[in-house]
Amino acid sequence: MRRNPFPSAPAYRSSPSEARTRFGRFRLRIWHKLVVIAMAFLVPLLVAVAYLVNQQNGSINVAQQELAGTAYLRSLSALTLDLIQYRSVSTEIAHGAQVAPQQIAALQSAVDGDFTQLKGTDPSLQRRLDEALTTAGKGQLVFAGLIGQWQEVKAVGPDDALATGFTQQLVGNQLSLYSYVGDVSKINLDPQPDTFYIGSALSALEPPLVNQISSLGDTVGIAAQTRHPADTDGLIQASGLLSQQLGQLNDALNRAFDATPAHNNDTDLSPALAPLLDQVSTTANGLIGIADQQISGGSALTLAGVQGGTGVSPGSWTPVVMRQRPA
Repeated sequence: MRRNPFPSAPAYRSSPSEARTRFGRFRLRIWHKLVVIAMAFLVPLLVAVAYLVNQQNGSINVAQQELAGTAYLRSLSALTLDLIQYRSVSTEIAHGAQVAPQQIAALQSAVDGDFTQLKGTDPSLQRRLDEALTTAGKGQLVFAGLIGQWQEVKAVGPDDALATGFTQQLVGNQLSLYSYVGDVSKINLDPQPDTFYIGSALSALEPPLVNQISSLGDTVGIAAQTRHPADTDGLIQASGLLSQQLGQLNDALNRAFDATPAHNNDTDLSPALAPLLDQVSTTANGLIGIADQQISGGSALTLAGVQGGTGVSPGSWTPVVMRQRPA
């Protein structure tokens, strides 16, 4: 996980008070970890898909396409993480937190690097993907379109890009790309139930879950930082959606665990993924519980209370991320 290497650098935007600045910086470290643990869970799914494809797919051509798809999704997941972090920092700035210019520059550089990595992952798959997107009338999702949107976000700055909707539009378009990658690489079409359910979790269920954890985390984190109640209607919608997405992910992976013995000799799938699924579930359920307390008129949120409710503490997730994220 990236940390601000210039903690004493001039602030990007002045906050109303020194105390609020301290809260803003502390909040950033906590909520980035919520996104990171969800993204850390995505990488083993990619490994699991590759393993099951190697074990079970009888068609060499289809297997190669699926393996190319998992490699592409690995690069895409790195871009997802950095874009969501950029959005979270932009949200902090919009609510008055101080963020050093070097931190913004570092995040922008990371996203630039992610796009470069994505472009070079598999030119053949990228070409077929762009053709499929153009045919489907989804020109905004082709690689050049996403790059153009990112340049617009950078050009206007974090808070203005957030206010105009540019940042959220880019994140939404990038998340929509996952299902098309799954279709073009045939991950979503695998006839084996275990690989199909893992592919479904990878390309259709995990990305929006990651996004929703981040969004709800930003909402309750801002409420804790500012000590103002969060919007009740927004919390009801966000927590309900997160609960639904978590249930769907659990269902897909449990079906994959159940189907695996009938199709291959893999004994490592469930032991590898189940603990990470439990970790993601704990974080998501903690956020849902905090949101429910606010919906029912509970006491004002505090950063310490949010941290305790989600089980997230500074440094807790860093070792997991270092082990699981691709180089």
